[in-house]
Amino acid sequence: MISLKTFIDAVHDSIVAANDTLTDSSVGIIAKFFKKADPEGNGEALIPESIVVKYPVTTDNGVREVDVKVPLLTLAPLTCPTVDQVEFTTKFEMEVVDNDLQLNFSRDNKDTKDVTSNRSGILKIMISPQDIPEGLKTLIEGYERILKSQIP
Repeated sequence: MISLKTFIDAVHDSIVAANDTLTDSSVGIIAKFFKKADPEGNGEALIPESIVVKYPVTTDNGVREVDVKVPLLTLAPLTCPTVDQVEFTTKFEMEVVDNDLQLNFSRDNKDTKDVTSNRSGILKIMISPQDIPEGLKTLIEGYERILKSQIP
């Protein structure tokens, strides 16, 4: 048996740990699309990883190509990994022991449609999705504007 409080704390800690893992992978976007401005790593400044693309431009003298510096950040479809929806369902029996609600997750708690006792219950926990951080959206939009400004 486990106390309800201990159980909820464990579930909460697991959710926080999962969100921390997702946050770490979102921060990994920076490492993937940026490099240190100083190759020796002495500075804090980052510059975007980019490629140069020959872009055709129509002029009065015909078509010519111009170099366009394209940050890789603007080319990749970015989605921050988020928890879309988690449904955690468990069946248990409840009992009050020393004024503390205890949950019993024994194998004897059969998965049936009938609730034969008012001491049994089902717990569902649902987590909603989160948006991409505003800072990352703003950063991408800024680089997209710079990219567009290079194209005549």
